[in-house]
Amino acid sequence: MAVQSAEIKIKKDEADRDMEAAAPALAAAKEALKQVSAAAITEIKALPQPPDAIKLVCTVAFHFYKNNKQDDWGSVKQIMLGDMKLLDGLKNYDIT
Repeated sequence: MAVQSAEIKIKKDEADRDMEAAAPALAAAKEALKQVSAAAITEIKALPQPPDAIKLVCTVAFHFYKNNKQDDWGSVKQIMLGDMKLLDGLKNYDIT
């Protein structure tokens, strides 16, 4: 049992260090969510084939925000970007 406890403590310490290292990026992501505008969402929705970087960001947000595994652009565009309460949801979303 003592060996198991020591291994658990090592893993916990590693996880704590990883969380501490990720904290600045998490804070930046939270701040960035507050900067998303309705105009930006409208612009993205109007793109028939957005650049890969935009698709990637929207798809990742879609997985987390909507908890949906469908990651084709049509689904992301319809389900997430078509959500009239998306901005409110993003600004109040807890990504911790």
